[in-house]
Amino acid sequence: ALDLTDKALEILNRKTKADAHFYIFTSWKVYSEFKEVVEKYFDIKNMIVWDKGNHGAGDLETSWGNRHELVIFATKGNRKLNKRKADILQISKLSSSEMIHPTHKPTDIIKELIEVSSRPKDTVIDPFMGSGSTIKAVKEYGDLNYIGIELDKERFDKAVSYIGGER
Repeated sequence: ALDLTDKALEILNRKTKADAHFYIFTSWKVYSEFKEVVEKYFDIKNMIVWDKGNHGAGDLETSWGNRHELVIFATKGNRKLNKRKADILQISKLSSSEMIHPTHKPTDIIKELIEVSSRPKDTVIDPFMGSGSTIKAVKEYGDLNYIGIELDKERFDKAVSYIGGER
């Protein structure tokens, strides 16, 4: 995953406009490794904590229940935020019955990020589309363009269906 992320960020660094925002979801277990990769290409401004509202199963006997995920917020250039928010987002995770992908994010968390970073007619890129949550959130938010990339054909087809059938 780190190798693929490194390659994707290198391309995004070359292809995106001078002032851009980037959000990379990660786990506390691999945060430092992902941070190193992101810092090669962009300036890290914050680590955002996504409080999912309840914890997943995981190790039920010897570790605390993990109910958060980390989000690296990085920039290319010095683009200002549309609005300043706290660095802890409290948005409930999806129930397993709603998920079509192991890392399926609720569209509400993506809309929070869009509200802070996107301007009308911007293009939002998700190079690891997975479930399609980012693209779905962008479409629901409105007045934005989008590019979603998913290498796995089966997952791509599921995401297209989830998004609303557009390719």
